[in-house]
Amino acid sequence: MDNLRDKRRIVKRLMLVTFALAGLVGGTTAYFSDTETSKDNILQAGAIDLKIDNESYYNGELWDGTTWGLANLDDGNGPASDGRYLFFDFHDLKPGDWGEDTISLHVSNNKYWSCMDVEITMDDDNGSVEPELSYGDSPDDLEDYMDGELADELHFVFWADDGDNVLEEHERQYIIAQGTAADVLGKSTWALADSNNNAWLHEPNSPLTGDDDYSNVYYVGKAWCFGDLILDPVADNEGVDPTVDGGVDCMGETATNMTQTDKLMADVSFRAVQYRHNGSFVCLGCEIIDNGWVDDWTSFDQGLRKDGSAVPGDRSDPTKALGLPDSQFVSLGYGGEIVLEFLGPVYGSEVSVIEVTYGRDTYPEESADVYVSANGSDWTDVGEVTNHDDSGVGTVDVTGISEIRYVKIVDTTDPSKHGSTSDGYDLDAVTAVVCWDDVTPAAVGATAN
Repeated sequence: MDNLRDKRRIVKRLMLVTFALAGLVGGTTAYFSDTETSKDNILQAGAIDLKIDNESYYNGELWDGTTWGLANLDDGNGPASDGRYLFFDFHDLKPGDWGEDTISLHVSNNKYWSCMDVEITMDDDNGSVEPELSYGDSPDDLEDYMDGELADELHFVFWADDGDNVLEEHERQYIIAQGTAADVLGKSTWALADSNNNAWLHEPNSPLTGDDDYSNVYYVGKAWCFGDLILDPVADNEGVDPTVDGGVDCMGETATNMTQTDKLMADVSFRAVQYRHNGSFVCLGCEIIDNGWVDDWTSFDQGLRKDGSAVPGDRSDPTKALGLPDSQFVSLGYGGEIVLEFLGPVYGSEVSVIEVTYGRDTYPEESADVYVSANGSDWTDVGEVTNHDDSGVGTVDVTGISEIRYVKIVDTTDPSKHGSTSDGYDLDAVTAVVCWDDVTPAAVGATAN
């Protein structure tokens, strides 16, 4: 019996050990847990893709040669014989001829600003005939392609249209430009929508809206007349198409023999520019562009004061030249120079160098040479600035330079004009500015002759 009890005790102990081991093994996987996975995260660039279509009428009839569907105007598939898309392609104009177009703007899936740029590229006499000379015109100068008179006798009107190809009464208030071709097409930029105005809403800060299938459309109406163009709008909501009534009348009686054989050519461009991060964009004028201020300095070789002493410490901090203008400055010292780096690559038309001088009107001239570079080693001299420039803001033209990342300012002040403790050019800031009336429209636009 005692042996049986001992055997039972041994079995129980073995069972306890077994259970304990089982508990240990199971304990390695028994904690509560949960896993959540987000798959295929995406960062994808959006698009600003401008497409244009045009519906054109000539003397009240649809004109196939200047009508096309939605297209990029540089794809070579236009209706002209050479594949171009032309808003004007008329070769035998007579006084009283007129035309009407409705241009449609479509952009993919982003809010955007839009501008229209026009420029006459030829207004040529294109030969001289007897009636022209008898009327008082000079013989054609074969070397001069701007000696014609047609631009003065063709009249235009452009307006923000609702898409029916007809100028209606309420659209008088949406006229974008009106006048002779010389006035309207002669190197002009019109804001269809920028931070100052929206041609369809007459409101500032109202960008246009694109969508994925280009179905959100904005219309620009255009009418022209060889002679006097008279606005005669159709009643609101009664516009049909120009074959019935285009809302304008053309009086050819005022055209003269001066224009016989004359030839006019013009470029028409449309720009679409992103709205996001670009809320202050303007079509015409100048503005500091994105990345358009220096954010760092890479070298500073400060000169001395005229008397050979060191420039005081409170005028020797190169970081005071960084950022936007704030009246904090660093003195370059006579012959001194500083190299500054923009926040990012700059593609602008002007670099502005801001100087600080107290009592500027009577203080002698301080000056500096300005150099720009894409890599910090190959430099282009772009001009000189002085403290007597526009309130100390000296600008240099960089239109032809493809990229700028660094700018170097070198003091050239004449010490003979100054007192012994003077310390040369006092630099506050450097900014890059784009002037939209000075630059060629971007490739996202479209051009027609």
